[in-house]
Amino acid sequence: MISETSLPMNRISENRFGEMLVHEGVITREQLKLALERQVVSGGRVGTNLMELGILGDDVLSHYLGKYYGMPSVKREELMNITPEVLGIVPSHVADRLSIIPFKKDGDTLHVALMDSENVSELNELEIMTGYKIVPHITTESRLIDALARYYGIKKDIKYLNIFDKDSLKVRKASVNRIKKVKTDLIKARNNKEVGEILVSESAKVVSRVALFNVRKGYLKVWIAKGMDIEGMQIPFSGASICAEVIMRRLYFRGPIPDTPENDKLFEALGGKPLDSLIIPIWLKQQINWILYGDNGVDQVLTSNLNYMHKLVTVSALAFEIQALKKIILDL
Repeated sequence: MISETSLPMNRISENRFGEMLVHEGVITREQLKLALERQVVSGGRVGTNLMELGILGDDVLSHYLGKYYGMPSVKREELMNITPEVLGIVPSHVADRLSIIPFKKDGDTLHVALMDSENVSELNELEIMTGYKIVPHITTESRLIDALARYYGIKKDIKYLNIFDKDSLKVRKASVNRIKKVKTDLIKARNNKEVGEILVSESAKVVSRVALFNVRKGYLKVWIAKGMDIEGMQIPFSGASICAEVIMRRLYFRGPIPDTPENDKLFEALGGKPLDSLIIPIWLKQQINWILYGDNGVDQVLTSNLNYMHKLVTVSALAFEIQALKKIILDL
C-alpha cells in the first residue's frame, strides 16, 4: 500500500509552489505575478502558465515539481516509448479518471506518472485492482495530457479548456447589461459588414488589439481591425499553423501562439509574437467563415471579461446567420 504520509494528501497552494521557484532563483517575483494573473483568467496550473508564457521549460518545471512534492520526476524519454504490455495494465477509463500514465513495470512494481499527489487513496485502489505495487512519479500537466492522448486517445488539451468561466460576478453582471444593447444593435444591422464592425468595436473594449479575419483557401484576409493598421492584409497559413488548427478543430485558442515557422506570417502581421492571445472561430452553416483575434499587444497578458467576448461571438454568429437568411429571402 502507498503510505498516506509519503505524499501530501492536499496539495499546498500553487502560490506556495511559485514562491519556492522564486526562492530558488528559478523565476523572478514579477514573472510569478504574471503567471498568477494569467492563471486567474485562463485556468490551468501555475507551472503550465509559466511554460506557456515562455518563462520555464518543461524539463526545468518537471524537476522542481519533483522537488516540491518530494517525488521522483519522469524524464521525457520515459514517456516516449511505453510498451503495450505496460499500458494494458491500466484500462483507459481508469487512466482518464485518475489522470495517470503507467510507463514502466519492474517485477511486481508499476511506475505511474501523475500531475500531483492529491489522489493517494485512489492509487491505493489501483494497487488492489492491478495487483502491482504502485510507485508514483510527478510530471508536468502538458506531458501527461500529451501521453494520455498518444497512448489512450484521451483528449484533454489544456489550451482549449475553461478559458471563459473565470470572470467575477461584478464583471458578469456588467456584461449582461452591455450585451442587451449589443443584441439590439446586431438585429438592426443591415449587412455582414455592420455585424462585423459591432463585434470588433465591442471586443476592443475588452482587449487593446482586435481583428476579424475572413477565412479564405490558404490564407486569412484581415476584414476589420482596431488597434492595428492591418485591414486588407492577407496572411497565408498552412496546416501546421495555429489558425489552421483552430479551423480544423473548431475550438477556441487561448495563450502564447507557438513559435514555429508556420506562424511567422501571423507574427509579422501582428508586429511580433504576442505574450498572450485569444483566437475564436465563427462559423456559418457548418463552415468556419471568420476568425476573431484579440490580444493586449506583444508584451501584455489578457486580463478579464473574456467571457463577454465569447458571448459577443455567439450572438454575432447568429446575426451573420440572419443576414444570410435575408439574402436567401431577397433572392427568391
